[in-house]
Amino acid sequence: MLFTKLPDNTVRGVLIDFDCAKDITDSDFSTRPERTGTYPYMSINNLANSDVKRTQLDDWESLIYVLCWLGTTGINLNDEKQFYPNDQLPISDWQGSDPKRVARAKRHHLQTWSGFVGDILNGFLKLPGYSQLKRLVGNLYTHLFSNRKYPAALHGTIARDESQFDEEWFSEGDDSGSEIEAQQTASNKDPFEQRAKCAADIANDLLEVILTARTKALERLRSQRQDK
Repeated sequence: MLFTKLPDNTVRGVLIDFDCAKDITDSDFSTRPERTGTYPYMSINNLANSDVKRTQLDDWESLIYVLCWLGTTGINLNDEKQFYPNDQLPISDWQGSDPKRVARAKRHHLQTWSGFVGDILNGFLKLPGYSQLKRLVGNLYTHLFSNRKYPAALHGTIARDESQFDEEWFSEGDDSGSEIEAQQTASNKDPFEQRAKCAADIANDLLEVILTARTKALERLRSQRQDK
């Protein structure tokens, strides 16, 4: 979606990329659609080509990745000069040519709140405005991956039985991916599958986060104009 500001200061959005769009109204479509996209921004389900039904939550997840990338590398050219080299940041694992490896990296980074903060949010630029972006991304993450309104089976990114969960599975090393996949096989509690069952409700929560952030951003802009 592209956005433009009109002369009266209203903002309009325009949907693009309709060459990849498909009408699914009243149709029995496949839960494993064709995989297209840019790896750093694709949802884990799409990267892993999983059997979990695709929902609007895949799009919300992708939005989180886009905002994480912008927060780390900069929103404009001036800010881009300030960030650390990509290969020194955990988010660099979201790049690469193997989609399943990228999916494993994202599972690792997003499984817990503390891991997400340490691996991703702490890499955001320390420049004016980025603290608000960091707060927005944190709120989106919380409402999608660790929403306390829903049971623990809906939390995180790893299919697991709560009684079998062990933080040591997420220690760094070449074997972390195979350990994650082994745990997925051992458990039938896939949080992505569980969240898909109440996708509409979770999406409403996420939309509320965006609307609240928009309201606060407009208030800051009005305040800045008054100060001038």
